[in-house]
Amino acid sequence: MSVEPPELHQDPQTGTKFKVVLEDRKATWSARLTGVYLIVSSAAWLWLLFDIWSGNNHFIQWAARQWDVNPQACLSSPTFRLVAYSLVGGGLGGVINGFRGFIFWHCECGAFGVRFIWKHVMFPIQGAVLGLVVYAMLRSGVSILSGTTKMEATGSLQGLAFFSTGVLAGYGAQSVFRWLDYRISQVFKFSRH
Repeated sequence: MSVEPPELHQDPQTGTKFKVVLEDRKATWSARLTGVYLIVSSAAWLWLLFDIWSGNNHFIQWAARQWDVNPQACLSSPTFRLVAYSLVGGGLGGVINGFRGFIFWHCECGAFGVRFIWKHVMFPIQGAVLGLVVYAMLRSGVSILSGTTKMEATGSLQGLAFFSTGVLAGYGAQSVFRWLDYRISQVFKFSRH
């Protein structure tokens, strides 16, 4: 009697080979909880986007009251909307990336693991931070990393450009990390003699 080796599958995004372990009851509930979190998170990021776009800035004003600061200095800055759009875009990109993983592992493979919860919880946060990093790099001209120039769009087109760049950074976080690793290794390469 021979035992068949477990079938290995290949992740289309990373190329990593893995063995599918079907969900048990605990993993199924973890997947459902993750799905609810992603839905709530997407609603929160979308609300924040429209709150900023409409100029109401309820969240900023609430946060300013909590920290006892004057929000007008921040809100009157021409940079505020661009930073906010990049941050929100990154958060939404992270949510989209989370939905993509949720659909693949839970809905298609039936192999969502409890260990995936923190990964999915971190996607929107990671995306928002990457959106800010990419914003800073684009606004500074990125000359230290690649020699490219600043984004030249103006007004609402510039806001849309930074929002979409944030979404792409959040969605493609793994690729952004690989690109950053490569660029950082080039910038901080020390010659060895």
